[in-house]
Amino acid sequence: MATKTEILFQKQKAQNALAKDQGIRDGDAWQAILADLFKEQQDFVTDPDRRKSLITPRRAGKTYTAICYALICALQNPGCRIPIITLTLRSAKRLYWEPFAEFNRKYALKLEYKRADNVILLPNGSQIFLNGAETMKDIEKLRGGAYKLVLIDECKSFDTYLFQELVDDILRAATNDTNGTICIIGTPGNILDGPFYEATCPGLKDDHGRLMTRTFGNPEVWWGEHPDKKWRWSRHTWTVEQNVHCPHIWANFLDDKNREGWSDDNPTWQREALGRWVSQGDTMVYALNHLVATDGGVGECRSVWQRGKGAKFDDHGLPKDMEWQYIMGMDMGFNDDFALVVVAYSPYLDTLYHVYDFRANHMIVPQIASLVKRVVDQFDDKIEAMVADTGNLAKMVVETLNKQYGFFIEAAERSEKLDHIELLNSDLYDKKLKILARSDLFEEMMHLQWDLRGMDKKTAIRRNKLKEDPNQPNHLCDAMLYTWRFSLHHFSRQREVEPEAETTEFYEAWDEAEYQAACEKYLRKDEQEYEPEWTDVLLAEDGSTWLM
Repeated sequence: MATKTEILFQKQKAQNALAKDQGIRDGDAWQAILADLFKEQQDFVTDPDRRKSLITPRRAGKTYTAICYALICALQNPGCRIPIITLTLRSAKRLYWEPFAEFNRKYALKLEYKRADNVILLPNGSQIFLNGAETMKDIEKLRGGAYKLVLIDECKSFDTYLFQELVDDILRAATNDTNGTICIIGTPGNILDGPFYEATCPGLKDDHGRLMTRTFGNPEVWWGEHPDKKWRWSRHTWTVEQNVHCPHIWANFLDDKNREGWSDDNPTWQREALGRWVSQGDTMVYALNHLVATDGGVGECRSVWQRGKGAKFDDHGLPKDMEWQYIMGMDMGFNDDFALVVVAYSPYLDTLYHVYDFRANHMIVPQIASLVKRVVDQFDDKIEAMVADTGNLAKMVVETLNKQYGFFIEAAERSEKLDHIELLNSDLYDKKLKILARSDLFEEMMHLQWDLRGMDKKTAIRRNKLKEDPNQPNHLCDAMLYTWRFSLHHFSRQREVEPEAETTEFYEAWDEAEYQAACEKYLRKDEQEYEPEWTDVLLAEDGSTWLM
């Protein structure tokens, strides 16, 4: 009869044999998966850089590549955890869940699915799980983990602030312990701004004149001239033509190009077939994105301002020598964001300045009241008006704020919204509206697009179907529009400059003022019993006196 030690030894030996067999099967599987990729896909997977970006047009195989990469990494590193992140969890399930099942059948991977937890388990203990990143609550779920590989898809659609928080503050630390890799993946858009644009646009330089990406396999000349510099992202890209698994897609693109008569620099052709960043102004709701691109960047844009610093500026960065009046605008929401914007204007300037913004969801009435009171105090009780939308349940919220908390919030003008957006855009072009650089409102205005859905802007207007994309935040933009419509900056007047004391101009102005006052008094004498005063006795040139 075998002893207890012998039994344990036999079990361990059997487990080691199983693990060895599993390792062989895993090795065979990941090599088979890698071999099925075309060259550009293989380059992306095998690139040893820990920060990689991938930009391709649609139907070029980027999602397929991400699945292959996740499986290869999971098979090579038993017990590791790999998150695949898209804008929403629903999108992640739609893009990735069924394809994993197809891979399971094709390569006999023996995957186990936990649909309730959105987790895919491998026999070697590795986990691949899906996660959304639409809210701060979503990305906080990733904090504290340790990941060998992170794949972030649909990057151009992410909120800029959340994307930077996700990559810089959460995932950077989560991959350092494991010597892991962060990959950001997506298709190009027409908004030439944001972290994903910076990580995938060739030749783009930062504020210090350093290139931000290095193209894998074909590095820019700049990197050869600066061998001591390190890139932020190893950039990968390919077109639909490189997707040899689906050659008919490229043939159909060429057919569309010929049918539509597109030139080689047509924006749709450039984006959808070649995977390049191209701006197309008609898709943007606000003109800010176009102005930033054409004026030479944020720092040179005519409709963007930075807070002033020094003794000549107040706490809000505005010049002290001007009289400033403030307006607060609010867009009510609960599941959607509650948004608040404060603007400043002077009776002597035709320019409206955005000076403050705030947004958050799930705010109840007492929290809104506390915020409004805090903002009013911050601006020294100089907010002359508050406006808010009063549609649907928002009217009840506004009435509660007014009656219970003593505010005087007026109903915002909401009619003819599209017309007023165009008028606001005119102010942006004419430097009559200044948006605070890199603020939340700035990011929202830079990225908000029209929901055209297969039609151009002119057709949408003609069919009365022009509206903002419901999948993009617009609450700060609406709050800004309310304040802009309420502002009086269009009625500015020239400021009268008082002459310096004891100068000729000073005494001439004083004489004119005294003369005008005397004339007004003389004109009033017929309206009431008039008794001359000693100040009414004037000395004539001949020395005599006369009465006004």
